[in-house]
Amino acid sequence: MSPFYNRYSGVGYGFAYTSINSNTWDESIQYPYIEVLFTCLNEAYAPQMELREIPAEDMKHLVKDLRGGLQVEKIFEKSPNMKKLKNGDVIIRANGERVQEIFQLLALFNQDKGHDLEVDLLRDGVLVTGLILKGANITDEVLKDQQDLVKSVCRKKELKKHPLCK
Repeated sequence: MSPFYNRYSGVGYGFAYTSINSNTWDESIQYPYIEVLFTCLNEAYAPQMELREIPAEDMKHLVKDLRGGLQVEKIFEKSPNMKKLKNGDVIIRANGERVQEIFQLLALFNQDKGHDLEVDLLRDGVLVTGLILKGANITDEVLKDQQDLVKSVCRKKELKKHPLCK
C-alpha cells in the first residue's frame, strides 16, 4: 500500500457490484460500483502509518469488547509517531471517541488540522491511555498523487477531450 492509502478513505467509502446481462450471449459481466464520499480540505494530515481494521468478531479474542479497533501494521520512517507506537498496537479510542474504521481516525486528524490526538490503545493485552499521536502534513504528497492520477486517466483515448484533461 502507498503511504497515502488513506486519502481515499479519509471520510468514508462504500463498495458494491452491478451486473449486465444480454440475450445475445450467455455471460454476465460484473462492474464495481463505488460510492465515494469526500471532504474538501486545504491541507491534509495523516499519522503516516498503515492500519488494519479489526472487526468486533476478532476483537473479542483480545478483550471482552463488542466493537472493533485499528491495528498498527506498519509505521513509516518519517512518521512523527515512530517512537510512540509499535506494530501490533490496537487503537480503540481517539480524542475520547471510539474508532473502528480508518476513516474515523483520519477525519479526527483533519478535523483539527493535524493537531495532536489523544489515543487509547491495547499493547500486548494491556490498555495504554493518554498516548499523544501527531499528524504530519501530507498536502504536497496528496496533490502530487492527484496530478499523477489525472495524467494517467487522461492518457485514455476516450477521456482526452474531458475538461479535466485540457
